[in-house]
Amino acid sequence: MKEPNIVLVVGMHRSGTSAVCSAIHNSGYEFGSNLIAAAPDNPKGFWEDRELVAMHDEFLGSEHGWMNIAPVRPDVVDQSKLREWLDKFQGEYGERIAFKDPRLCRFLNVWGEVLDSPKAVFVVRQPFGVAKSLERRNSMAQSQALVLWYVYNYEALRALVDSGIDFHVIDYDDLLDDSESELGKLGLFLGQPQFSADGLDKTLRHSVRGSISGEKGSGRLAMLCRELYNAIRGEACRELEKFTPVYDELVREFSFIDRIREDFEDERAEFVRFESQLQTDIQQLKGEAVKATEDLEAEKTKVSECKRQLRSYEKELDDSREQIVNLYGSKSWKITAPFRSGRRLISRFIGIFRMFVFWSKSWIVRKLNSKELKPAYSRQNIHALNKRVSERSEVPLDSIRRGKHNQIAEWPFLTISVVTYNNGIWLDRFLSSLLAQDYPLDKVKLYFVDNSSTDNTYELLCDARQHYGDRFASFTVDRRPNLGFGCGHDWVLQKADTDHVLVSNIDLEFHRDALTIVVAHAVAEPKVDSWELRQVPYEHPKFVDPVTLRVNWSSHACVLLSVEGYRRVGGYDSRIFMYGEDVEYSYRIRRSGGILRYVPSAVVSHHTYSEAGEIKPVQFIGSVRANLMLRLRYGRIGDIIGGFAQVGALAFRGAGFEGSKEAVRSALPGMIKDAVPYLLSRKRAVDNEAFPFRGFDYDLVRDGAFHRSQPISAGDECPLISVVTRTVKGRKALLKQCVASVINQTYPRIEHIIVEDGGDSAAEFVSEINAEAGDGYFARHIACEKKGRSFAGNQGMKAARGEYVVLLDDDDLIFPDHIEILYQGISCNLSDGAYSLAWDVPVVYKDKNKGHYTEHSHNTLPLFFQEFDKEILEEYNYLPIQSVLFKRALFEEYGGFDEDMDHLEDWVFWNRITQNAGFEYVPKTTSLYKTPARPEDLYSRMKDLNSAYEDAKRRIQGQ
Repeated sequence: MKEPNIVLVVGMHRSGTSAVCSAIHNSGYEFGSNLIAAAPDNPKGFWEDRELVAMHDEFLGSEHGWMNIAPVRPDVVDQSKLREWLDKFQGEYGERIAFKDPRLCRFLNVWGEVLDSPKAVFVVRQPFGVAKSLERRNSMAQSQALVLWYVYNYEALRALVDSGIDFHVIDYDDLLDDSESELGKLGLFLGQPQFSADGLDKTLRHSVRGSISGEKGSGRLAMLCRELYNAIRGEACRELEKFTPVYDELVREFSFIDRIREDFEDERAEFVRFESQLQTDIQQLKGEAVKATEDLEAEKTKVSECKRQLRSYEKELDDSREQIVNLYGSKSWKITAPFRSGRRLISRFIGIFRMFVFWSKSWIVRKLNSKELKPAYSRQNIHALNKRVSERSEVPLDSIRRGKHNQIAEWPFLTISVVTYNNGIWLDRFLSSLLAQDYPLDKVKLYFVDNSSTDNTYELLCDARQHYGDRFASFTVDRRPNLGFGCGHDWVLQKADTDHVLVSNIDLEFHRDALTIVVAHAVAEPKVDSWELRQVPYEHPKFVDPVTLRVNWSSHACVLLSVEGYRRVGGYDSRIFMYGEDVEYSYRIRRSGGILRYVPSAVVSHHTYSEAGEIKPVQFIGSVRANLMLRLRYGRIGDIIGGFAQVGALAFRGAGFEGSKEAVRSALPGMIKDAVPYLLSRKRAVDNEAFPFRGFDYDLVRDGAFHRSQPISAGDECPLISVVTRTVKGRKALLKQCVASVINQTYPRIEHIIVEDGGDSAAEFVSEINAEAGDGYFARHIACEKKGRSFAGNQGMKAARGEYVVLLDDDDLIFPDHIEILYQGISCNLSDGAYSLAWDVPVVYKDKNKGHYTEHSHNTLPLFFQEFDKEILEEYNYLPIQSVLFKRALFEEYGGFDEDMDHLEDWVFWNRITQNAGFEYVPKTTSLYKTPARPEDLYSRMKDLNSAYEDAKRRIQGQ
């Protein structure tokens, strides 16, 4: 018989395959040198190649995968890896090779396709001997071991028969009882009549061989194993049909063991990690204890030294007292007494005068440093702000409807204007996002204006027109002189034949429904002139009214413009080359009586900053120049003086980055030259509109400009969030504003629980809300007994069905991204709650029933800039009630407000539910709460809070 080139040693774990390998190796077959080392359970060595075993374990899912009962899925086995290993193995050890791994039983069907005419030595051992060996080595139950024995041997036999591999069966016990005869048969099978038994150790048998029929275990499983064992040893081993149903049944009935074992292995791995971490912590604590002991000894030494010095000082003090007594009794002291009295009077006068000068200076400095009195801060700011505030009471419910884009039957034609200059690298991403829009592209007129790029941007645009032109209603590319951003868009807007034009940067990507949402708003709001899209990951931090979504100016990185409004004001200002042209256009629109809207649900990803806080020198100079020009056109005399003052200050002290002083000085002559035309273009604003200037900013700026965020769409899997609002009769106007700020949220699934303390006057209003609010928002009214705000809050939290809860009082407001930002803070950090910054807004109510009031400042208290700290929370409440999103399960576990409290009930509640919970701090302003602006009202409020403080503190300490 011809000798084979490749010999496979096949057999179940603990079946004696290693003993057979020793004999095969002695006959000249190479098993390689990268073998698993011998171990106490196999002192003669395993004869298993490390790489082969690792590869099989990878296919099985883990190093413990060999214990799996379920068959191996064909798709997890990579034949290319098998061939790669085989080629490498043959390249190192020649053609006459052998390899062994008990896991071969599970993969023989695949190896049969990879190998060329191999022979297999199938080593079998009676099942109970294998079971006992596995019990000793792996603490495996006998039933599990017998099932594994059946699965391994059946799959091996099945694969050998189906693949036609020539194989020879060796019984392990027969080999040890009569090694000469069994090895002789093996030699004949392998074409080597002289087969050496050297190295075969008969002491490897760990149990005395007995009759298999005499083994304990008369159950059905034992009987099935006996039948397969006898068939393998006999001639019936190729008749597998009778064993297949049994195999299928065992796999079906016992595969649950795999899941149990996998769960156990996961738990054990977790325990090992925990134990390792615990040991690390113990060592660290020991080190800290040693350090603390050393520090204690050092402190004891210092105390001893201090005591010694104290005794020395006491002696000096006694000596001094004695000298003073002698001095007071002297004649010279008595003679000079009148002179000393006069000196004291003069010193007291000088001290009083110095104190007067000091406090006068401090008062002047505080006033000069206050934003309202800084020369660069305009007196128009408060008027512009309250113009937006006054509009809150006028907002109709149908104007804040969610999902307007679902009501458009026929989409209008839309022009998109894009100005480029050496930024063609963004074209593919821009177009890809545009092509993926829900908006019908055959209604989109795409217009690119290239401002004479010096790179290949224009060529890329022409190629894109060639490839994608037929997808749009029109695709135009014009090359023009570089006259600036605004002039480029003017070229498109002046020729536009659509009602609206989307002005867009090229360095952004549209989210799928961005165009349908913003155009739907434009169709529903014909009196509006501008709709700004939301930018992520860094949302523009300027003030957006949380009720009306109106703004004092719009960023034109991506904005939808009304062509009628554009033509009414004459387009962009050609004197502003870049940066600030959008603010100037916005102010001119508002000066003409126009309206600017922000659309937070229409989103674009704007790639304007490579990193948070990045400063762009070109943007800096452009913004400084534009700010001064706008002050000349729209500011009062104080704004103009302040503008020149802050530019002059920059020219001398710089802006904190290299070259800023020189850049400002170079641009200053041009600013002075353009001052006259801007002064001459001043006009009176319609409807007393005011134009804010805050240093080099314009409107209020929310903290957290560079807090990263991503929108959550209605298609994402996100939990229901409940907003609980407490109200009473007579506050419908304020409640309406509160509700509008909730409907304006970008989070897609909101339940609004409106709890009325002592009545049902708001029930009809809640019904109206549900009829108008649109998708993703539903309100419920709960009328409860008149038992106070804490009782009402608890009723709302009990009724809530959301996984998370926000507590929002009826006179507080939340910005559109409030819930979205807090939920992302929780989900990204696996926290139980999250809280953000909030504005404290002093207000004066003119008519609370009509919702008329004025806001006087927007401050974030220094205490609010606080990472979560339980000890600090026990002393101070740095969690404004509406700024927190928390798991409803915390309310269910710890209870709600103390119902006998009218003030500081939220502080006690936060301390209670955070006993074993952690909250995530989000450093972005996302809400505001109102406080009294009048001193007498503020005093009354502070008096109530102070009287409640000691009681609240006792409750917190007693929890």
